[in-house]
Amino acid sequence: MSELGSWSNGSWVWQLAWRRSFFDWEKSLADQLSTILLEARMVPGEADCWIWKGGGLQTFSVNSAYNLVRKDKEVVPSPVFCMLWECKTVPLLGLWLGGYWKTNLLTG
Repeated sequence: MSELGSWSNGSWVWQLAWRRSFFDWEKSLADQLSTILLEARMVPGEADCWIWKGGGLQTFSVNSAYNLVRKDKEVVPSPVFCMLWECKTVPLLGLWLGGYWKTNLLTG
């Protein structure tokens, strides 16, 4: 964070430098980011750190992020989707190679 701003009269001042000008659709996103950053509390002398507060744990995982995003939506996975996730990579590779062998080598 220290590269993105500096202390001035005891207050943190954000100094964001962008590589290019914003597209029209990006301007509102940049304004939203500025609003969020203004609410961030910076403390002089403390080291920069990230704390994950999603899912009740302080350790980030993709699963905890996914669960946080999907917590309001009930998802009923299809049986095919469940089977794909339970399959091992080697059998899937075998199916792919078998299909490649059948369509390209035997017919061509």
